[in-house]
Amino acid sequence: MRLSVSGDGIRIGNKLYADIERRVKFALGRFGPAIRQVVVRVAARNGPRGGSDKWCRITVALHGTGSSRVTVNFSDANLYAAIVRACERAERAIGRAFERKRTMHAYHRRRAADMGLR
Repeated sequence: MRLSVSGDGIRIGNKLYADIERRVKFALGRFGPAIRQVVVRVAARNGPRGGSDKWCRITVALHGTGSSRVTVNFSDANLYAAIVRACERAERAIGRAFERKRTMHAYHRRRAADMGLR
């Protein structure tokens, strides 16, 4: 699994990179061989009324699914909270993608057997 981390308005230092890498590996490690690449982008965005919102987008490129990419976003006042929640969302979204693949594969196998093709 290749990991790419970038920041928009946030400096990605060694500590932040290590924290993101640890979180991503913890959340997505069970899908290891099925993941080609993970791109994490963090940004500091100020809303129209000011304030400081931190935003995290995670895009995961997958092997062997109909939809080859899964993208999730999360924003929070705390950057680390946004990263953690985005990782949780990515884990659930990838699990759903593989569950859809398993369900469709089983459906097509049953259909082929019903039609006498197997």
